[in-house]
Amino acid sequence: MANILNNPSYGEGHQVILKEKLSDKIVIDFKKYNYLAGKTVFTMTKKTASPQIQLFLSNEKSFVNLIDDKKRIVKFFGSGSAFNSTFNHFGGKGSKSDTTKLTEVKELISINVFQQFLKFNKKIDFEFVNKLLPSNLREYNKKEFVDGSHKQLSLWLSKEKGRFKGGYHYERQMDNLTKGMYDNVKKLTGLQKDNWNPGDMWLIKNGFKMDKYEKSGNISDINKMLIQDYNKQNLVGISLKQINPNQAGRIDYINLSTIKKKEVDFDFKFSECDFTADTFKNAIIYSTSGFGVRMGFKASTENYGVYLEGRFKGAGSQVGGMDAKKIPDEIQKRYNYVLRKVELLI
Repeated sequence: MANILNNPSYGEGHQVILKEKLSDKIVIDFKKYNYLAGKTVFTMTKKTASPQIQLFLSNEKSFVNLIDDKKRIVKFFGSGSAFNSTFNHFGGKGSKSDTTKLTEVKELISINVFQQFLKFNKKIDFEFVNKLLPSNLREYNKKEFVDGSHKQLSLWLSKEKGRFKGGYHYERQMDNLTKGMYDNVKKLTGLQKDNWNPGDMWLIKNGFKMDKYEKSGNISDINKMLIQDYNKQNLVGISLKQINPNQAGRIDYINLSTIKKKEVDFDFKFSECDFTADTFKNAIIYSTSGFGVRMGFKASTENYGVYLEGRFKGAGSQVGGMDAKKIPDEIQKRYNYVLRKVELLI
């Protein structure tokens, strides 16, 4: 997080939220006032009225006045690093736009970290990354995102050292050069972008033409060309997963083999079903092997929908979208049950 202490970029009305992981001492101090990690939002204020509460994040005289959710002025004392480890910037409680911006920032950070090293052999820090980000996204930047991107780079170098260096174009999924390819695949298969290729970041060799992907009329040919061009170092799509401070992370290669079917050593017998707290907005059906299917709910102005994603128990992220079109056929084949198609009238 960009430092809010004595920072003119963040003034009256700027909001911050408590981080989900706080020190035991701070959790105890905050509990007296019903401040909850990952939930309580504060608003910055320059008002000079006497604070109703004083809290010490560290033994420093520097302070920031914040207004809590009960409209009380709270004077927080602490160093810049203490504020950074306590708060995140807040762009709106659970808002879709805020989530979208966070995703964009994380991906842009990874792109910049990879590009600066692979092209210029330069390892960049938080401040350097901040200068490269669009000004409207800098408030979402966090040091842990930059550190996580360096872990991603280290994992990449452990397998791809010496490859994809020098003159490459870097972009997010469907930003520019890859948009025509994704649009063509959707036309051919009906699959959404992440159900076909969840590459968040693409490296494309300077001067390489993407027209064959845009004009191809066969999805199998497109998939084969992607493998060939990866091997020739013409392009590569990388799906990025955030690596948190206490995580090591791993690198996996997906669909780089011509093998169509392969037996896996997993036990897919039902184990348990995990619901999301009291909301029941999400449910995960776990198998004995630890692999689960996450069922989530999404709504738009036009319809309601359930989406499916695979994940492993204890993992911090999904392993990709599942092709739901095959599920009704599989259920009918196994259990002789026909899933109904529901049409909602609003």
